[in-house]
Amino acid sequence: TRVNRRNPYAVGVRRARAVNSQSFNGAIAPRMVQYSGLSGRSKLGWVSLMVNTNGRRAVLRATDLTKDLPLGPVVVHAVRGVNLTIYENEMVSIVGPSGSGKSTLLGLIGGLDTPTTGRIEIDGVDITNMSEGRLSEVRNEKIGFVFQFFNLIPTLTALENVALPIEFANNPKFDPEKRAKELLDLLGLSDRLNHRPME
Repeated sequence: TRVNRRNPYAVGVRRARAVNSQSFNGAIAPRMVQYSGLSGRSKLGWVSLMVNTNGRRAVLRATDLTKDLPLGPVVVHAVRGVNLTIYENEMVSIVGPSGSGKSTLLGLIGGLDTPTTGRIEIDGVDITNMSEGRLSEVRNEKIGFVFQFFNLIPTLTALENVALPIEFANNPKFDPEKRAKELLDLLGLSDRLNHRPME
């Protein structure tokens, strides 16, 4: 990794290299991406990830993504021409300085926002121009977010907060309350089922 002392936002290299040649406990080794060039403050403007996939399928593919944000009389180029592919069983970290566009990119590839230009595929399905209703289904079935702030519904208990997305999934395989209890138990929270977020 190279750091440009005159422009601290230009961190990393034009082409991020994947490190996933080792495995542990049957999982693929983590890959860290030095993510740079997303904001108007950087000169790099793109990141392209190429990995030896060993036959693994792509679960997420972003092609030529851009996101422009009007800010008064100027336009902030929050994401500029990003190409990104993530394969099944792969663990990826996107790192970069504050203001480089990491959160904007995550919002785009997670279906929370739409790109100005480019294409996003999740599990082979193009979500770029999906309706909000269909996007809600994709987010419920295919994407999981762990937010910096927990975003729990304050009036619901831990059990109800965890059961809610399971109910929306409408999957006959799971009883929402039973599955929520299993998940909370797995996390060591079975003694807090009836506690609300602030308790």
